[in-house]
Amino acid sequence: PLSFSEFLSFKGIELKDKKDLVIKEKSFLKNFDDYLSIGGFPEIVKTGNLALLKQYYFDIIQKDIVMRYDVRQKNILEKMGIYLITNLAKTVSIETLKNTFNLSFEAASAYLDYFEEAFLIYELPQFSYSLKTQQQAQKKIYSIDNGLANTISFRFSEEKGRLLEQCVFLELKRKGYEVYYYKTKNNKEVDFLVRQQSRKKDLIQVCWDLSDENTKKREFDSLTQAMNELKLTNGLILTYNKNQEIQFKNKTITLMPVFKWL
Repeated sequence: PLSFSEFLSFKGIELKDKKDLVIKEKSFLKNFDDYLSIGGFPEIVKTGNLALLKQYYFDIIQKDIVMRYDVRQKNILEKMGIYLITNLAKTVSIETLKNTFNLSFEAASAYLDYFEEAFLIYELPQFSYSLKTQQQAQKKIYSIDNGLANTISFRFSEEKGRLLEQCVFLELKRKGYEVYYYKTKNNKEVDFLVRQQSRKKDLIQVCWDLSDENTKKREFDSLTQAMNELKLTNGLILTYNKNQEIQFKNKTITLMPVFKWL
């Protein structure tokens, strides 16, 4: 699937410089809304034929999983895929899949691997300095494409914050970073911990809207707690359309719209 920059180019929209971004902000934001909704498969961007995404999904299930691994329970496999994509940006355990679909632990684990090998989903591990802890922690699930998630999941499009988080995750993967989610010692979660080749760590929280004070407090508390534990002085909160820099408890937190960050 196309990145947002490629999506714009594909539609003949140019971004020349930062000034251009300000002048054409409404146009870029409208196109970003489209990108969040229909995703980046070129044929879908070109035609708007969302029904084709369902065909993509069932073709991948049939050709890249069922036929390749000789899976007998195709119906369960299809339902599991829909369940996983419906629960994007959430942790999913093998035990939950086992119980939900009445499978053995081995079969549930194998099916999850099949989805990842077919590039339908990605698994995001929890960051830990202990490899054992990291391996034992539950992983979060993301899809290969927002449009695919919108089309085959149940009511996923209503959860705008998870669409935004999914979009950020895919861009981080495209850039080739090491990506994790982070849990603080008191069990607060930050969406992404990113490590670059320099081994420098960055923390990114994703939130659609911070106008609600309770939401703002929750997001800031999680991020600042993680920054304290990792000894970081800068953090980033990506939002739908909020641009601001805040000094908070001797730390700098930058708020930025996802479409500008992209």
